[in-house]
Amino acid sequence: MTLKKSLHMVVLAALSVAAGALLFYANHVQGMGVSHDSMFYIAMAKHVAAGKGVYAFMKDASPDSVPITRYSPFFSVVLAGFFKTGLSIRDSVLWFNVLFLSANVAVIGALVLRFTRNLFWASLAAVVFATEPLWLDYHSWILTEPLFIFTTNLSILFLAIYLDKNRLSDLSISAFFAALAGVTRYTGIAYPAVGAVALCLFAQDRWFRRLARASIYWVASFLPLLGWLIRNIIRSYRPGATLGEMAFGDLGVPRKEYASTPLSYLFQSADLLIKWLKRWTGLTLPVEPLWILVAGGLVVIGIVFLLWRKPQWNARPRWASACLLLALYAFGNLFFLIAYLHLSGQGIPMDIRYLMMILMPFLLAALFLIYGLLESLKGWTRKTAMVLGLIVFLGWSSFTFTRIKGWTEETRRLGADRHPGFSWFFVNSRQWLPDQT
Repeated sequence: MTLKKSLHMVVLAALSVAAGALLFYANHVQGMGVSHDSMFYIAMAKHVAAGKGVYAFMKDASPDSVPITRYSPFFSVVLAGFFKTGLSIRDSVLWFNVLFLSANVAVIGALVLRFTRNLFWASLAAVVFATEPLWLDYHSWILTEPLFIFTTNLSILFLAIYLDKNRLSDLSISAFFAALAGVTRYTGIAYPAVGAVALCLFAQDRWFRRLARASIYWVASFLPLLGWLIRNIIRSYRPGATLGEMAFGDLGVPRKEYASTPLSYLFQSADLLIKWLKRWTGLTLPVEPLWILVAGGLVVIGIVFLLWRKPQWNARPRWASACLLLALYAFGNLFFLIAYLHLSGQGIPMDIRYLMMILMPFLLAALFLIYGLLESLKGWTRKTAMVLGLIVFLGWSSFTFTRIKGWTEETRRLGADRHPGFSWFFVNSRQWLPDQT
């Protein structure tokens, strides 16, 4: 290993540890946040740790533990491993989230370093994501986001390495992590198909080999989730229920509290994007959801045009190929997310949680685009642009760290209001614990 690579590793490791330390400081007093979903994840993890399988005990539904079908299993399986270390549940989930936030920041830095070969831009990406309030917030709850982000980013990273080097080992690792993403969250069902499309579009092979490897990739990364869904259908079979309701719902009984169409999901997504931009920049933007949808349509047209002009992976600068790959993942994820919400029969409105894995690729693509524009400038123009960009970044960083300080203080101040689970959940709601079975 060269000195330069060692320096890159040390810097990214330091940034990832700093991000984990920030999360630990914000949450070590009260512990991680607990939602209704968190209770199921904890109950499932306790059952797995006790050797009882992916079950939970719900006294209102059955006198015994019942199989869980509404949630993917992998998060609870990994969490059960932390429970087996002897740590308390509170400390287990705290360290789980701290470790995975650090890992996610490191993977983001490695992904940017892969395409730019520039430590500054890799560090910049790591800092941006380490201080992004939405990321920090959802790394502060007992939810699947930290693990889902980790598996997704590694799948994208190794797919990009395969497109560069054409090594089957990298493709296999990408398929492995895509499969883990699918059994971490149901919306990960998008990644086998999106990865297969990326292989068809970008791989450095003849079309027959591209199609063959894309097909194998899709099958290999989809099989674990397919097996889990078949298990759900068998466990929760109910005459009259659709396959989507049995595969994704609560014991085959769908929730009907919300009804929506694919078009309305698109408008909800655009509205949530506007709110996220307002939260991220602190500015009130005079933008309508329709404008966002039109801009997204233009981006899709631009991607199709670029692929038609130069379809080969190495036919354009590395940062441009990265933008196309990330945009493909973002739009593919959005398509499958809307299809999942519409067809699963659960009656769930669009939520910013679901859009996180769509916002993240777009934010990374924006960083690559800025990098590419600066690289295209020459001489003093480039230096002037970099100085102005550095001034803007320092101002934004000051603003961001002020918000992070406020977020940290609010997280610690709200205490039981923000984290209602641990005092109530473990004292007054013992029906969720497996020792009651």
